[in-house]
Amino acid sequence: MRILSINSLKGPNAFTGQPVLCVELDLEDLAASNSAGVEGFTADLLAMIPGLALPTSSGGLVQRLREGLCFGELVEPVAVELSRLAGVAVGFMQSNRTTRHAVYEVVVEYEQEHVSRCLLAASVQLIDALAAARPFDVAARVVEIAELARDQRHQPGLNATIEAAERAGVPCTRIGSDGLLMLGHGRRRRFADATATFLPHAGGDLSAERAREIAATLVESLFPAGAPARIPIVSIAGWQGKTSVARMITHALDGSGHVVGSASSDGLFVGHELLVSGQATDAESARALLADANVDVVVLETSDDGIERSGLGYDWADVAVLTNVSNASSVDASDPGELLRLKSVVASRVRDGGTLVLNADDPHLARLGRFCGPGKRVVLFSLFPQSTAVLEHAQSGQTAYVLDNGVLTEIEGGAATPLVRADDLPVTVRGTSSPDIANALASLAASRALGLSQAAAVRALTSFDRHAHREPVPAACEHLVPAISTQWPRSSVKLAG
Repeated sequence: MRILSINSLKGPNAFTGQPVLCVELDLEDLAASNSAGVEGFTADLLAMIPGLALPTSSGGLVQRLREGLCFGELVEPVAVELSRLAGVAVGFMQSNRTTRHAVYEVVVEYEQEHVSRCLLAASVQLIDALAAARPFDVAARVVEIAELARDQRHQPGLNATIEAAERAGVPCTRIGSDGLLMLGHGRRRRFADATATFLPHAGGDLSAERAREIAATLVESLFPAGAPARIPIVSIAGWQGKTSVARMITHALDGSGHVVGSASSDGLFVGHELLVSGQATDAESARALLADANVDVVVLETSDDGIERSGLGYDWADVAVLTNVSNASSVDASDPGELLRLKSVVASRVRDGGTLVLNADDPHLARLGRFCGPGKRVVLFSLFPQSTAVLEHAQSGQTAYVLDNGVLTEIEGGAATPLVRADDLPVTVRGTSSPDIANALASLAASRALGLSQAAAVRALTSFDRHAHREPVPAACEHLVPAISTQWPRSSVKLAG
């Protein structure tokens, strides 16, 4: 049995809101056996780690070992018990069989990444050694893990500052392995050297309470009460349309005088400057923008692959847009749980008071809005104003953006305000491209949620040009949006802008 790879998901992810390690484990020859199939394995394991037999250990573990437990499923309880012996806190942990032969996935939440890596490696090596009747010094490995954890924890000033920032609602990122911290985002970022701050106090008896007081004073000096530490974050996810929506929102914000940091399939931009060309839809791209001192708002295209590889690159978004779930032919559409698994990560990380924008024409997304909690505002967009989802949403006084008789219309508090005709938007190819009209509605909803006026949001859409933004013509999306009429009756209501 060996570890194939260890991937660190530093941001919120499909497992938990905290950092996790995802370990791919190849059982190799042990795939054909189990704990009952190796003579003396269970007895030797319990003798080596007696805590596994305690009632507080994994429920019924001893019985499962005697009946025959897959070695891939044993890594989790062994790691938990080793962590207990070493005095290392372990939160969420789980093991899953993958679709690949003899390969398991083990996921563990961590506070100290290097410590958790050593803990998982020790667990795998212990099981492999016992299965092969090789000696393994458990006591020595427990001491090694405990000392490593103690060395990494021996930074009371650093830990206290991180905790003080969290209590104050200030995003905090550790820079390197020393005591340098970045507090805040974008143009509001500040740097603090926790090691230097606490150095004058190191000679005395620095109690935990005193460390907390010093850390709170440090954070307050950088961000006095009421001083904002965050910049607005927009996250866009979906199977199709997310790049286009990201471009439209970026164009709208840029036209309103903001310095926009954008990360998408086009690359990494600050304002009009291209920093990195090509795919920039992962967590590292998001973190790079949030660390840029010029940026006052961030627009992120968030891909499923990026979430799986590294989690999200931010803690909370102000606005999240979900364009659609997937191509109905590419996955099992009868399994909404699988369809929504990664999209739900983006939806769940909208801050209290923030806005979640959903495509009401996708039945899975329309249902997702019911599970987003009372602190978030849900806004729908749709090509079909008479759909059940839109009607119920509007009747409850909530906001929606719809295509009504060829006009992009805002429904707010039960009142409908026509804004702009679809054929007046260059990107819609004279109103014939239904996917682009849906993208325009999503962008309109996000722009309004960010505080742009109706006039500014409409002005951005009418000045957005596909060719100027190097956008390829989108593939048709018939399974979600059938062709629509190009006959636009004139409205008696004056359009905004």
